[in-house]
Amino acid sequence: MKSVAPGTMDQSAGNQSAKSVKIMTWNILAQCLVRRTLFPGSDCLKWKDRGPAITQEIVDYGPDVICLQEVDRLADHQTVLSAAGYEVLHVIGGYEEDGKQHGLLIGWKQDLLHLVDQKVIRFDEQQFKSRVGLSRATRNVGLIAGLAFKHHPGGLVIGTAHLFWTTSSSGGNPPDELDYGPSGFKQSESL
Repeated sequence: MKSVAPGTMDQSAGNQSAKSVKIMTWNILAQCLVRRTLFPGSDCLKWKDRGPAITQEIVDYGPDVICLQEVDRLADHQTVLSAAGYEVLHVIGGYEEDGKQHGLLIGWKQDLLHLVDQKVIRFDEQQFKSRVGLSRATRNVGLIAGLAFKHHPGGLVIGTAHLFWTTSSSGGNPPDELDYGPSGFKQSESL
C-alpha cells in the first residue's frame, strides 16, 4: 500500500498539503476464472474460504482508496465495505451481455471523499497505432474515478484496469492499452 500526499505530484500547483491518502490495489482473482483442474484439492481457492478473508484484509488495512481487479462477487464485498464506511463504484464495462462476469471496483472512504465523475474505458473500442488486423478482442476495461476531498480543497483522479493478453496474440509485446495514459483522461472535462 502506498501513501501519497496530495499536491506532491504537481509541483506547479503550489499545493503541498500534508494530508496523505492510503491507496490499495489488488487483483483478487474472480471466482469465475479459478481453474480447479490446475489446483486439484486446493480448498484455499473456494470462495467460501477466501472471499471473506479478502474483504476482511482490505478492511483491516483501512486504505482511503481501493482499486480491485477481477471482481465478480460484488454483493459479498459491498456488504462488508459499506459497513466499514466505503462507497464503491463497480463496472464490468458493458460486456455483461457477452457473458463477462468480472470487472473492476474503485472504493473510497465516504467520510473523506466523494465521487465527482467517472469514466469507463473499453479498450477494444480505442484506436491504437500498432493495432493489426488480426488483433484479439480482449474485452479489457479500465475505470477512472475523479474523487474530491470532503473537508478541504483538492482531490485525486485514480484509475485501474485489468489487461488480459497472451504472448501468442501480441508477438510477446505488452498490450497497447498500457500506452493509454493521461491523454485518455483528458477526454472527460470533469476528470
